[in-house]
Amino acid sequence: MIGQDTRGEEKWAGESQSCGKWNAAVASRLDDNGIRCKTVFYREWRRAMWERAVFDCVFNVVGSVREEKTDIADVAMFYELEASDMMWELVNNLRGGLAVTLIYGFEDRLFSIAEMRGKDDICELPVEMFDYSQN
Repeated sequence: MIGQDTRGEEKWAGESQSCGKWNAAVASRLDDNGIRCKTVFYREWRRAMWERAVFDCVFNVVGSVREEKTDIADVAMFYELEASDMMWELVNNLRGGLAVTLIYGFEDRLFSIAEMRGKDDICELPVEMFDYSQN
């Protein structure tokens, strides 16, 4: 949990989401195993997946360009401006090209995930991922 929103409800970062025909069954199984999961409609699930893709791209790229090994938590703490600028560049292109708009506060959620879970997670750009990039 990263705090409360303006309505007093708990805000979570990095929670799992499920959508579709079997969303309740998937969420129930994850909850039974101690993994927080929210059931949502497809549009909300798509936003969450894009948030995760932006997280994976930005923090790894910013951390990988350094000569010394850098973990994701260090990128969140010491290179916030670079990561934030790159996030907004990607998000603005999503809005125009894929008609996806990330929900307000996505930066806070992504930085919270990075600070909570990114320690000892070294930033890297695996060569295998280059096959999925497009020009």
